[in-house]
Amino acid sequence: AEIVRQCLPCFYRPYRKTRRFGAQLMDTGIGLFVITMGLVSRRSTNNAELQRQLFYSMPLLLLGLARTVSIVMIGYSQDEHEYGQHLNAFFTLGLAKLIGSLLSRLARKDIQLLPMAISLLVVHQLGLSLGLSDYVMNDELPRSTFLAANREGLISLPGFVAIYLLSIYFSRWLLVSSSSTLLTYTQIVNKLKRLLYLVIINWIMVICSAYAFGISRVTCNLGYVIWIFAIMSTMLWLSLFAVDFIINSVLPLDPMRLTDANDAEEQGTLLSNAKTKAPGNEPFIICQSLNMNGLIYFILANVLTGGVNIFFEPEERSDEASVLILLIYMLLATKFVHNLYIRGIRLA
Repeated sequence: AEIVRQCLPCFYRPYRKTRRFGAQLMDTGIGLFVITMGLVSRRSTNNAELQRQLFYSMPLLLLGLARTVSIVMIGYSQDEHEYGQHLNAFFTLGLAKLIGSLLSRLARKDIQLLPMAISLLVVHQLGLSLGLSDYVMNDELPRSTFLAANREGLISLPGFVAIYLLSIYFSRWLLVSSSSTLLTYTQIVNKLKRLLYLVIINWIMVICSAYAFGISRVTCNLGYVIWIFAIMSTMLWLSLFAVDFIINSVLPLDPMRLTDANDAEEQGTLLSNAKTKAPGNEPFIICQSLNMNGLIYFILANVLTGGVNIFFEPEERSDEASVLILLIYMLLATKFVHNLYIRGIRLA
């Protein structure tokens, strides 16, 4: 909804994407999407897995190409300060997954992804500090070559690749405490503690990097990467605490059903058992629909945004009309993926 909301006059201006440095609401979108791709991906351990990951990145690149061609053909205006004249978010997502998958093939263990990503980030930040950042943000430089015309998208790419690699490693780190996806009460508590420590460290690093380097989505610098991971780790901790710990663990358990709490602990009472015992704890169907076809939802949202900008002139709409457009927009996009879900169709 934020994609189209920023086009409406009722959208709070400070939430819009920053041109140079800053941390606004709309700056989180591309970074969180790359993190999501990494969290559900894994390191390529053989050539077959690498080919599969490369195949999955092709639709994103084709969508990016289709969007660029469509924009040129219909004369739709695009803010070149985001990704450049020809590149867009689909190219960034596709190239981040493509290059990240190739680099992950070089790692023999998941732990090696961490120094690989950190090294890439350090080199990237060093280049930005030595002049690349000024080159990207200089509006007076002509866009006469492909690199100059798309300097925002190309120079920020190493940062997004690092985010992708870090996300793969983080997903492995998050699961390392148990060989099973079904955790006991003690295991989930320990995991929440470790994740909370990480959240605190991340936000301390955000404060330090904001003063040292600044936070810039345009270049995807070190400060932006740390900021995005701080947001992601905080959201993940809150969701694990609220859903897995409280709703699915503490609340459903009836102490009268457990004759001996110690025996139950020794036998490894699973949190999932509590989930199945208590009716009504199934995941929300909208969440399941979005999880099944998240990329399709993102693509449809972009298409609908273009339609709103072309046919409805959102800048001229009143607050009431803007809210109505936004509600219809969310209804159409959500209903589409919901229909796919109830039919068991998974596209992307």
